[in-house]
Amino acid sequence: MSAPVGDFGMKLVTLLVRNNTNEALAVDGADLYATARDSAGALVATASGLPGGFEPLVLQPGEWGFGDVYFMSGIPAGSKLETTAKGTPEASVYGTQFKITKATVRPRSGGGVSIDVVVQNPGLDTPSAVGAKVGCFAADGTPLRTWSSALHGTIPPGGTTEDLIED
Repeated sequence: MSAPVGDFGMKLVTLLVRNNTNEALAVDGADLYATARDSAGALVATASGLPGGFEPLVLQPGEWGFGDVYFMSGIPAGSKLETTAKGTPEASVYGTQFKITKATVRPRSGGGVSIDVVVQNPGLDTPSAVGAKVGCFAADGTPLRTWSSALHGTIPPGGTTEDLIED
């Protein structure tokens, strides 16, 4: 797991999580936790994630995922973050796991970005609402930004749909 360290003027921190086990694990955003400590080691802030706030829902062995934790107050500059994520065996997962098979990020002329995503239904029944969450990371793995969108339409079993997420 990694988290950015430095000057935080925000309440939201994106965490990267890697499944270092030999089994598929379900990770929910509610199972993400973080604490911030000052240079003397004193606790200065705590944070947790929100239910459903982690992508992908199931991490295969060696796979990376990401989710956000929310601090109720700002994080003082120079704080060190300590993070924890819990996973449960994949069999305990409720819901349908769709996969983003392609995400193309393009700058927009007026600022911001457009992200074309292709989402695939692996053969499961389609729920009434499908969403996509896309994250951008620096070359060193530092989280830069995440975007979320509710996708339009339904996805037949084994099919794909394309959608656009705009900043």
